[in-house]
Amino acid sequence: MKIGLRDYVLKASSTHELFSQSVLIGFQGVEMVLTRADLLKSDRERLEELLCAKISTGLLIPSLSLSHHNLGGISNENPAEVAMAVSELRRCLEWGEALGAKVVLLPFFGQATLRDSTARERALKVLSDLCPEAEQMGVTLAYEGDLMSGEIQQMAKVLNSPAFRCYVDLANPLVYGRDPVEELKGLEGLVASVHIKDFQTVLGDSRPGEGRVPLPACAEVLRRMGYDGWLILETPPAEASAVQRDLDYVREFFL
Repeated sequence: MKIGLRDYVLKASSTHELFSQSVLIGFQGVEMVLTRADLLKSDRERLEELLCAKISTGLLIPSLSLSHHNLGGISNENPAEVAMAVSELRRCLEWGEALGAKVVLLPFFGQATLRDSTARERALKVLSDLCPEAEQMGVTLAYEGDLMSGEIQQMAKVLNSPAFRCYVDLANPLVYGRDPVEELKGLEGLVASVHIKDFQTVLGDSRPGEGRVPLPACAEVLRRMGYDGWLILETPPAEASAVQRDLDYVREFFL
């Protein structure tokens, strides 16, 4: 397994500083959160900046995230918003291919929650159209949301594409009153990447190992699965010393 961090986890004043500090701490990659402005600009300035940071530091960019799709994305009731989300996704696939990012995280929280069969059908329609394109580019579209593992498996069965998998967050099941270990077991064969964080009462109130998430037990399940992909820290933003401590903790239990 390889360990990276989300781009906001390590406090830094620029992309270059983020990548440079991440290398010094010992990370192998950075997951980048892209905005609508990043993707829809006619120039390639942001893409070139990321390529430069990757090449100059040797760090990988394993995944790209479209966090703003929580405002609606491909499950939106508004056809115009769906069309915009599809346009962004296609651009994101192109960026993924250019950056070597093998996973595009599709979040389905907030307004994007697949709360009923109609919303799920809208999302599945778009995904069925995009999966062949993603597969051709060597990029995986990874669902992350509040569905149970069996429901995600059902989506995968409907889509029947190696380009659709799941982005697992080891803390999220607890938010919904579920057992993270059992949910993880139910996703065997679908895990594209893993977010690591912890909490006691609310997300972000604890660093790994200080909360209620059974991270060592989850690590054991991943080993039994034969998972060898990325572990991405999605921990509270902090200075380098705190982030180094989190990395050391993850190494102790997951590697």
